[in-house]
Amino acid sequence: ADDGVAYKGTIMLLHGFTACPQQYFETHAHLTALGYNVLAPLLPGHGLEFKWVPVYENAGPWWNPWSVKKLSTWKGEDKVDRLARDNNEFKAYVDRLNAVMKEVPGDRIVTGLSLGGAVAMLTGATYVDSTNSPLYTRQLISVPLMDFSDSILSGILYAASRFTWTSNILQGWGDGCEVERRAGRAGICAFRMGQVYQAKEIGAETLALLKATDKTSTFTQIVYVEGDLAVSNPLVRDLYDTYSGSKSKCVMDKAVGHSFMSRYDNPTENKYWLYEAHQRVASWLAQAV
Repeated sequence: ADDGVAYKGTIMLLHGFTACPQQYFETHAHLTALGYNVLAPLLPGHGLEFKWVPVYENAGPWWNPWSVKKLSTWKGEDKVDRLARDNNEFKAYVDRLNAVMKEVPGDRIVTGLSLGGAVAMLTGATYVDSTNSPLYTRQLISVPLMDFSDSILSGILYAASRFTWTSNILQGWGDGCEVERRAGRAGICAFRMGQVYQAKEIGAETLALLKATDKTSTFTQIVYVEGDLAVSNPLVRDLYDTYSGSKSKCVMDKAVGHSFMSRYDNPTENKYWLYEAHQRVASWLAQAV
């Protein structure tokens, strides 16, 4: 929480596949101003690995080889094979998150986007205490990844990720991701096809778990984008119907992108909705139940 603002609780923000906590930097500022501490952990296997690399600088005339100075700087590299390919990695990760959140006073709130939305679902679905009380006061689940959309591209990704001989193929978001990096994006750009499949499996398994249990009493809002080309909206609507407690939903216009919370994802996109989205998300997360 900001200095001089009464503490209300702790909010945990979970980012999307191949992204990082940067997706929530601006939301973070709104939440701390409202009196919340914010946790924004990396999902399993995400983040860059940094190492010192040599950099040469010519400090004198071009014709003088002795004027070249050797400097050093940090360079981040994608470490593709660290990304999770086993649901047990996510489950162990969620257990650690819940252990931390159990110890904080005040409101306990979780929100996530895309893969982070699926992991946020899992945090509440797997927590059990002696009184069967929910750990979280509220949860905001945005465009959760439980299956791919029915777009042609998503179908190709799904098919290629299902088979052993194609699941190890090194893939990435292409040149556009490097453009985003130069514009300030801090996530990774490369992944293996099997890791895409595993990312959606954690959401599919959590949805099945929610349907089989009655751990759905946390006040929940589901957010999805009309015409989302990344995730399956029918399953998102199915998720909404699964929650039996207090709930609401927000449908974003089809002009809004899947990664709608960060100006660094698709930086050339005119994100006219961004400031209002940050304010509305912060307002909903901070509301009294």
